[in-house]
Amino acid sequence: MTNEQLRIALTANAVTKQTRNHFGFSDPCGKTLEEYNKSAMLCCMTAAQRMNTPGFERVLAAQIFPCFTIGCWNQTKTVYDFDYEFQKMLMDTDDVAIHQDILQRLPVRDFFIPVYDSYDYNGMFVHVEFDEKEKTTAFGIVLVGPAKGSHDDFTFLTLPAWAKENQSLTEATRSTKEYLEKAAGQRQVNGISVPAVMEEVPSVFDDGTPYVRLAILCANYLASKNPDVRLETSKKRDRPVFVFQGKAQRINIKPYTVGENAAKEYKKNGEGKTPRWRHYWCGNGRERRECKFIYRQNSKPYLL
Repeated sequence: MTNEQLRIALTANAVTKQTRNHFGFSDPCGKTLEEYNKSAMLCCMTAAQRMNTPGFERVLAAQIFPCFTIGCWNQTKTVYDFDYEFQKMLMDTDDVAIHQDILQRLPVRDFFIPVYDSYDYNGMFVHVEFDEKEKTTAFGIVLVGPAKGSHDDFTFLTLPAWAKENQSLTEATRSTKEYLEKAAGQRQVNGISVPAVMEEVPSVFDDGTPYVRLAILCANYLASKNPDVRLETSKKRDRPVFVFQGKAQRINIKPYTVGENAAKEYKKNGEGKTPRWRHYWCGNGRERRECKFIYRQNSKPYLL
Protein backbone atom coordinates (compact mmCIF):
# COMPACT_ATOMS: atom_id res chain seq x y z
CA MET A 1 0.00 0.00 0.00
CA THR A 2 1.34 3.39 -0.95
CA ASN A 3 1.40 6.43 1.33
CA GLU A 4 -1.12 8.13 -0.98
CA GLN A 5 -3.55 5.22 -0.72
CA LEU A 6 -3.33 5.35 3.07
CA ARG A 7 -3.71 9.15 3.08
CA ILE A 8 -6.91 8.96 1.04
CA ALA A 9 -8.35 6.26 3.31
CA LEU A 10 -7.63 8.32 6.42
CA THR A 11 -8.89 11.51 4.74
CA ALA A 12 -12.18 9.79 3.88
CA ASN A 13 -12.44 8.62 7.48
CA ALA A 14 -11.80 12.13 8.86
CA VAL A 15 -14.20 13.87 6.46
CA THR A 16 -17.10 11.45 7.02
CA LYS A 17 -16.55 11.71 10.78
CA GLN A 18 -16.88 15.50 10.49
CA THR A 19 -20.05 15.07 8.43
CA ARG A 20 -21.59 12.71 10.99
CA ASN A 21 -20.82 15.11 13.83
CA HIS A 22 -21.95 18.24 11.99
CA PHE A 23 -25.32 16.92 10.88
CA GLY A 24 -26.04 14.78 13.93
CA PHE A 25 -25.69 11.36 12.30
CA SER A 26 -25.31 8.64 14.92
CA ASP A 27 -22.35 6.33 15.32
CA PRO A 28 -22.92 3.42 12.89
CA CYS A 29 -21.35 0.82 15.19
CA GLY A 30 -23.76 -2.05 15.83
CA LYS A 31 -26.36 -0.84 13.31
CA THR A 32 -27.43 -2.25 9.96
CA LEU A 33 -27.39 0.04 6.95
CA GLU A 34 -31.19 0.09 6.89
CA GLU A 35 -31.38 1.11 10.56
CA TYR A 36 -28.73 3.78 10.08
CA ASN A 37 -30.40 5.11 6.94
CA LYS A 38 -33.71 5.72 8.77
CA SER A 39 -32.17 7.81 11.55
CA ALA A 40 -29.77 9.64 9.22
CA MET A 41 -32.58 10.61 6.81
CA LEU A 42 -34.36 12.37 9.67
CA CYS A 43 -31.15 14.33 10.30
CA CYS A 44 -31.00 15.25 6.60
CA MET A 45 -34.56 16.58 6.61
CA THR A 46 -33.94 18.51 9.83
CA ALA A 47 -30.83 20.10 8.33
CA ALA A 48 -32.69 21.11 5.16
CA GLN A 49 -35.47 22.71 7.21
CA ARG A 50 -32.99 24.52 9.46
CA MET A 51 -31.14 25.90 6.44
CA ASN A 52 -34.44 26.69 4.65
CA THR A 53 -33.11 24.90 1.56
CA PRO A 54 -35.74 22.61 0.00
CA GLY A 55 -34.17 19.60 -1.69
CA PHE A 56 -30.95 19.82 0.32
CA GLU A 57 -31.95 16.65 2.17
CA ARG A 58 -31.40 14.63 -1.02
CA VAL A 59 -27.97 16.16 -1.54
CA LEU A 60 -27.03 15.39 2.04
CA ALA A 61 -28.57 11.90 1.82
CA ALA A 62 -25.84 10.95 -0.67
CA GLN A 63 -23.43 11.14 2.28
CA ILE A 64 -25.25 8.52 4.35
CA PHE A 65 -23.82 5.44 2.65
CA PRO A 66 -20.13 6.51 2.91
CA CYS A 67 -20.69 7.85 6.44
CA PHE A 68 -22.03 4.46 7.46
CA THR A 69 -19.51 2.26 5.62
CA ILE A 70 -16.41 4.28 6.50
CA GLY A 71 -17.69 4.89 10.03
CA CYS A 72 -17.93 1.13 10.57
CA TRP A 73 -14.32 0.77 9.34
CA ASN A 74 -13.21 3.37 11.89
CA GLN A 75 -13.82 0.86 14.71
CA THR A 76 -10.86 -1.38 13.73
CA LYS A 77 -9.07 0.44 10.87
CA THR A 78 -8.20 -2.89 9.24
CA VAL A 79 -6.38 -2.75 5.89
CA TYR A 80 -6.04 -5.83 3.67
CA ASP A 81 -3.39 -5.04 1.07
CA PHE A 82 -3.91 -7.72 -1.58
CA ASP A 83 -0.83 -8.32 -3.71
CA TYR A 84 -1.44 -6.83 -7.16
CA GLU A 85 -0.67 -10.09 -9.01
CA PHE A 86 -2.90 -11.95 -6.58
CA GLN A 87 -5.74 -9.49 -7.22
CA LYS A 88 -5.48 -10.33 -10.92
CA MET A 89 -5.52 -14.05 -10.11
CA LEU A 90 -8.74 -13.62 -8.14
CA MET A 91 -10.35 -11.64 -10.94
CA ASP A 92 -9.36 -14.28 -13.51
CA THR A 93 -11.01 -17.17 -11.69
CA ASP A 94 -14.23 -18.82 -12.80
CA ASP A 95 -17.50 -17.87 -11.16
CA VAL A 96 -17.95 -18.75 -7.49
CA ALA A 97 -21.04 -19.50 -5.42
CA ILE A 98 -21.61 -17.20 -2.43
CA HIS A 99 -22.28 -18.96 0.88
CA GLN A 100 -23.24 -17.05 4.00
CA ASP A 101 -21.84 -19.65 6.41
CA ILE A 102 -18.38 -19.16 4.88
CA LEU A 103 -18.46 -15.36 4.77
CA GLN A 104 -19.53 -15.29 8.42
CA ARG A 105 -15.99 -16.52 9.23
CA LEU A 106 -14.48 -13.23 8.08
CA PRO A 107 -11.98 -12.01 10.72
CA VAL A 108 -13.63 -8.56 10.52
CA ARG A 109 -16.63 -7.34 8.56
CA ASP A 110 -15.26 -3.89 7.76
CA PHE A 111 -11.97 -3.37 5.92
CA PHE A 112 -10.13 -1.24 3.39
CA ILE A 113 -8.58 -2.71 0.23
CA PRO A 114 -6.07 -0.71 -1.86
CA VAL A 115 -6.75 -1.04 -5.60
CA TYR A 116 -4.09 -0.73 -8.29
CA ASP A 117 -5.94 -0.71 -11.61
CA SER A 118 -7.87 2.56 -11.50
CA TYR A 119 -7.15 6.12 -12.58
CA ASP A 120 -9.88 7.64 -10.41
CA TYR A 121 -9.86 5.54 -7.24
CA ASN A 122 -7.06 4.05 -5.20
CA GLY A 123 -8.93 2.01 -2.64
CA MET A 124 -12.29 0.82 -1.38
CA PHE A 125 -13.98 0.40 1.97
CA VAL A 126 -15.98 -2.82 2.28
CA HIS A 127 -18.74 -3.53 4.79
CA VAL A 128 -20.38 -6.98 5.05
CA GLU A 129 -23.61 -7.72 6.91
CA PHE A 130 -25.90 -10.73 7.05
CA ASP A 131 -29.65 -11.25 7.04
CA GLU A 132 -29.86 -14.79 8.38
CA LYS A 133 -33.64 -14.91 8.11
CA GLU A 134 -33.61 -14.10 4.39
CA LYS A 135 -30.26 -15.86 3.83
CA THR A 136 -28.92 -12.73 2.14
CA THR A 137 -25.45 -11.22 2.41
CA ALA A 138 -25.15 -7.46 1.85
CA PHE A 139 -21.96 -5.71 0.76
CA GLY A 140 -21.46 -1.97 1.19
CA ILE A 141 -18.61 -0.79 -1.05
CA VAL A 142 -17.26 2.77 -1.17
CA LEU A 143 -14.53 3.53 -3.70
CA VAL A 144 -12.39 6.53 -2.74
CA GLY A 145 -9.86 8.68 -4.59
CA PRO A 146 -8.17 12.07 -4.37
CA ALA A 147 -10.30 15.19 -4.76
CA LYS A 148 -9.08 17.66 -7.37
CA GLY A 149 -7.95 20.94 -5.85
CA SER A 150 -8.29 19.83 -2.21
CA HIS A 151 -5.79 17.97 -0.05
CA ASP A 152 -8.32 17.57 2.78
CA ASP A 153 -11.17 16.02 0.78
CA PHE A 154 -11.88 12.93 -1.31
CA THR A 155 -14.10 11.69 -4.13
CA PHE A 156 -16.21 8.57 -3.74
CA LEU A 157 -18.48 6.12 -5.53
CA THR A 158 -20.98 4.00 -3.58
CA LEU A 159 -21.67 0.46 -4.79
CA PRO A 160 -24.07 -1.71 -2.78
CA ALA A 161 -24.52 -5.39 -3.62
CA TRP A 162 -26.61 -8.29 -2.35
CA ALA A 163 -26.07 -12.02 -2.73
CA LYS A 164 -28.63 -14.67 -1.91
CA GLU A 165 -27.49 -18.02 -0.54
CA ASN A 166 -25.73 -20.17 -3.15
CA GLN A 167 -26.09 -17.43 -5.75
CA SER A 168 -23.15 -17.12 -8.12
CA LEU A 169 -21.09 -13.93 -8.09
CA THR A 170 -22.20 -13.13 -11.65
CA GLU A 171 -25.85 -13.66 -10.75
CA ALA A 172 -25.46 -11.51 -7.62
CA THR A 173 -24.07 -8.51 -9.52
CA ARG A 174 -26.73 -8.87 -12.21
CA SER A 175 -29.62 -9.18 -9.76
CA THR A 176 -28.29 -6.29 -7.64
CA LYS A 177 -28.49 -3.99 -10.64
CA GLU A 178 -32.05 -5.18 -11.27
CA TYR A 179 -33.01 -4.53 -7.64
CA LEU A 180 -31.63 -1.00 -7.80
CA GLU A 181 -33.29 -0.21 -11.12
CA LYS A 182 -36.65 -1.19 -9.64
CA ALA A 183 -35.99 0.58 -6.34
CA ALA A 184 -36.83 4.14 -7.37
CA GLY A 185 -39.82 5.09 -5.27
CA GLN A 186 -39.96 1.67 -3.58
CA ARG A 187 -38.81 0.62 -0.13
CA GLN A 188 -38.45 -3.09 -0.86
CA VAL A 189 -37.79 -5.22 -3.92
CA ASN A 190 -38.13 -9.01 -3.88
CA GLY A 191 -37.88 -9.03 -0.11
CA ILE A 192 -34.68 -6.95 0.02
CA SER A 193 -34.83 -3.49 1.55
CA VAL A 194 -33.24 -0.80 -0.62
CA PRO A 195 -32.53 2.57 1.05
CA ALA A 196 -33.76 5.56 -0.94
CA VAL A 197 -30.28 7.07 -1.02
CA MET A 198 -29.30 4.38 -3.53
CA GLU A 199 -31.81 5.33 -6.20
CA GLU A 200 -29.14 6.90 -8.41
CA VAL A 201 -26.70 4.01 -8.15
CA PRO A 202 -27.83 2.03 -11.26
CA SER A 203 -26.41 4.66 -13.63
CA VAL A 204 -22.89 4.00 -12.36
CA PHE A 205 -23.25 0.36 -11.34
CA ASP A 206 -22.05 -1.02 -14.68
CA ASP A 207 -18.77 0.91 -14.41
CA GLY A 208 -18.34 -0.25 -10.84
CA THR A 209 -19.10 -3.93 -11.42
CA PRO A 210 -15.41 -5.00 -11.55
CA TYR A 211 -14.90 -3.43 -8.11
CA VAL A 212 -17.97 -5.16 -6.72
CA ARG A 213 -16.59 -8.42 -8.07
CA LEU A 214 -13.14 -7.74 -6.58
CA ALA A 215 -14.57 -6.80 -3.18
CA ILE A 216 -16.67 -9.98 -2.92
CA LEU A 217 -13.81 -12.19 -4.16
CA CYS A 218 -11.45 -10.66 -1.61
CA ALA A 219 -13.99 -11.21 1.17
CA ASN A 220 -14.47 -14.81 0.06
CA TYR A 221 -10.73 -15.41 0.11
CA LEU A 222 -10.31 -13.90 3.59
CA ALA A 223 -13.03 -16.28 4.83
CA SER A 224 -11.57 -19.32 3.05
CA LYS A 225 -9.47 -22.12 4.54
CA ASN A 226 -5.92 -21.01 5.49
CA PRO A 227 -5.66 -17.78 3.47
CA ASP A 228 -2.24 -16.25 2.87
CA VAL A 229 -2.53 -13.30 5.29
CA ARG A 230 0.30 -11.65 7.21
CA LEU A 231 -0.02 -8.88 9.82
CA GLU A 232 2.53 -6.11 9.31
CA THR A 233 3.46 -5.27 12.90
CA SER A 234 5.09 -1.99 13.89
CA LYS A 235 5.97 -0.13 17.06
CA LYS A 236 3.86 2.78 18.25
CA ARG A 237 6.49 5.30 17.20
CA ASP A 238 6.40 3.88 13.65
CA ARG A 239 2.65 4.35 13.17
CA PRO A 240 1.80 6.52 10.16
CA VAL A 241 1.46 10.25 10.75
CA PHE A 242 -1.72 11.68 9.23
CA VAL A 243 -2.08 15.41 8.66
CA PHE A 244 -5.61 16.76 8.30
CA GLN A 245 -6.55 20.43 8.28
CA GLY A 246 -3.11 21.32 9.59
CA LYS A 247 -3.22 18.89 12.53
CA ALA A 248 -0.92 15.86 12.70
CA GLN A 249 -1.55 12.65 14.60
CA ARG A 250 -0.33 9.07 14.59
CA ILE A 251 -2.98 6.59 13.48
CA ASN A 252 -3.24 3.05 14.78
CA ILE A 253 -4.18 1.00 11.72
CA LYS A 254 -4.02 -2.78 11.35
CA PRO A 255 -2.31 -3.50 8.01
CA TYR A 256 -2.24 -7.01 6.56
CA THR A 257 -0.48 -8.22 3.42
CA VAL A 258 -2.59 -10.76 1.52
CA GLY A 259 -1.65 -13.18 -1.26
CA GLU A 260 2.02 -12.22 -1.63
CA ASN A 261 3.40 -15.71 -0.98
CA ALA A 262 0.53 -17.33 -2.90
CA ALA A 263 1.28 -15.18 -5.96
CA LYS A 264 4.97 -16.15 -5.80
CA GLU A 265 4.07 -19.84 -5.46
CA TYR A 266 1.72 -19.63 -8.42
CA LYS A 267 4.30 -17.82 -10.56
CA LYS A 268 6.89 -20.48 -9.71
CA ASN A 269 4.81 -23.63 -10.11
CA GLY A 270 1.34 -22.83 -11.37
CA GLU A 271 1.53 -20.70 -14.49
CA GLY A 272 -0.72 -22.14 -17.15
CA LYS A 273 -2.93 -23.69 -14.49
CA THR A 274 -6.21 -21.97 -13.74
CA PRO A 275 -6.80 -21.05 -10.08
CA ARG A 276 -10.26 -21.98 -8.93
CA TRP A 277 -12.50 -22.20 -5.90
CA ARG A 278 -13.22 -25.52 -4.26
CA HIS A 279 -16.07 -26.11 -1.79
CA TYR A 280 -16.25 -29.26 0.31
CA TRP A 281 -17.82 -30.61 3.48
CA CYS A 282 -15.85 -31.70 6.55
CA GLY A 283 -16.17 -32.33 10.31
CA ASN A 284 -18.35 -34.79 12.17
CA GLY A 285 -21.29 -35.64 9.98
CA ARG A 286 -19.86 -33.53 7.17
CA GLU A 287 -21.78 -30.52 8.47
CA ARG A 288 -19.16 -27.79 8.02
CA ARG A 289 -18.69 -26.28 4.59
CA GLU A 290 -15.18 -25.12 3.70
CA CYS A 291 -13.81 -23.13 0.79
CA LYS A 292 -10.30 -23.21 -0.67
CA PHE A 293 -8.60 -21.24 -3.40
CA ILE A 294 -6.41 -23.71 -5.31
CA TYR A 295 -4.75 -24.52 -8.60
CA ARG A 296 -4.18 -27.98 -10.00
CA GLN A 297 -0.92 -29.43 -11.27
CA ASN A 298 -0.65 -33.06 -12.40
CA SER A 299 -4.14 -33.63 -10.92
CA LYS A 300 -2.86 -32.63 -7.45
CA PRO A 301 -4.49 -29.59 -5.79
CA TYR A 302 -2.22 -26.87 -4.39
CA LEU A 303 -3.59 -24.41 -1.82
CA LEU A 304 -3.12 -20.70 -2.55
